[in-house]
Amino acid sequence: MRDQIEESIKMFGEDVDDAVASPANKNLFTTYDGESDELGKDRSEFFHSVTAKLLFIMKRARPDIETTISYLMTRVSKSNEKN
Repeated sequence: MRDQIEESIKMFGEDVDDAVASPANKNLFTTYDGESDELGKDRSEFFHSVTAKLLFIMKRARPDIETTISYLMTRVSKSNEKN
């Protein structure tokens, strides 16, 4: 499972060094439909791929991230730059 987590972090492409209490920020449920450009095909597929990997991790080992990942799964088809 550690390998899947590390792969997801590497795919994301940003440094993830801080310890946090939750994987979400305080604006998790804020939507920006119509206010932000939709992701292009490549970035949309990347977002879907990372979200699917996180869903697998959530189901197998990290139930504490369920709220965040469940919300991200609802945004896969409507992904934009802000959320």
